[in-house]
Amino acid sequence: MEKYSEQLKAYFQKFGHFNEEDWLYMISKYEIIEFKKDEILTSPNFVENKIYFILEGILRLHLDDPDHNLTLDFRFPWDFISSFSSLIKRLPSNYTLQAVTSGKAFYTTYEEVQKVISSSLAASNISKGITEENYIAIENLFIKRQVLSASELYLDFVKDKKQYINQI
Repeated sequence: MEKYSEQLKAYFQKFGHFNEEDWLYMISKYEIIEFKKDEILTSPNFVENKIYFILEGILRLHLDDPDHNLTLDFRFPWDFISSFSSLIKRLPSNYTLQAVTSGKAFYTTYEEVQKVISSSLAASNISKGITEENYIAIENLFIKRQVLSASELYLDFVKDKKQYINQI
């Protein structure tokens, strides 16, 4: 756990300084989960209650309906992922979060996040930074999907994530 907590600490430090007391409080709210290939972490029609920080492995967020299986996003080590609209609005998810490979992730719950950000300005700034980073990533993906062809999107994805292609 120590090795992984140092990864999370380094990630958090991108968003500002925090003292050791804040860090110990924040890390105490996370647990490690191991997931197997194809395991479902979030199911549609249930309210999302967890947010994951991927340590190892690949997760896929997708929309399933009778006519389509639409991948919305893949996330990789050092990424946060959740069915964010469900987590934030506390409404049932429209998406499935599924493991593409076996792996590990830190996770915490909605309730724990609320406790942490209300008790520490540093934690609130970290949460804001994570939210902004995810928003920018989603916005960039949306723009790419509007201006690039399917072939161009695939080539761009391969270029950016070539170390993972054989696993997907």
